[in-house]
Amino acid sequence: MSSNQPSDTLPSSIPKLDSSGVNWAIFSEHFEVAVRAKHLWGHFSGTTLKPQPASTTPTDDEQEKLSKWEDNEATAQYLLSQKLLDSAFLKI
Repeated sequence: MSSNQPSDTLPSSIPKLDSSGVNWAIFSEHFEVAVRAKHLWGHFSGTTLKPQPASTTPTDDEQEKLSKWEDNEATAQYLLSQKLLDSAFLKI
C-alpha cells in the first residue's frame, strides 16, 4: 500500500541545531532544503495558512482541508523537533 504522506524523518546529514546557535547558517540551509522536498516549508515560512471555514459549520471539503493542514503542521513540528536539543525544544 502506498501513501501520499511525507516521510516523517530527516536525513542524518542535517545537524542538530547547537544550543549556542553556532551552526545556525548550515542548519537552516539544510533544514529548509529537506523540508521543502517534503512540501512542508510553508508551515515554517507562514505561506501555508490554516484553512478557515466559511461558516461555523464547515463543509466536508473544508473539514478535510483543515484535517490535512493539521496533519501537515504536526509533521512539520515533528521534523523540527528531531533537530533540536531537548533544552531548545522546551523553549518553543
